[in-house]
Amino acid sequence: MSDDGMRWWEWALFGIGLLGVILAMADATPAESQTCSWATAKTLYCCTNHDRAYTQGGTERDRELADAVLKHCLRLEGADDPLIDAVYTSARRFGATDFRYRGGGSGAK
Repeated sequence: MSDDGMRWWEWALFGIGLLGVILAMADATPAESQTCSWATAKTLYCCTNHDRAYTQGGTERDRELADAVLKHCLRLEGADDPLIDAVYTSARRFGATDFRYRGGGSGAK
């Protein structure tokens, strides 16, 4: 058991789910969206892939994974921490209305 209480198999399932979100974002059709107006040339890839994941939809867990991938992508692209925090917090707080929930009901609170 790790320090945060998750067992190894829970981490493995999280990793498999994260990989599924990444692959789904690569296969999804491009989303036409105004939500990436804040993005720079370096971070536009992260934002458009996040929009694709939201367009594909899924369960609340899929949305959580898409948001985590967005945050990680922004960090890899060298975005500043305040921008990463603002984008991630906005996605978590306000993104439920844009996500296409299916196969598990709405996670909107």
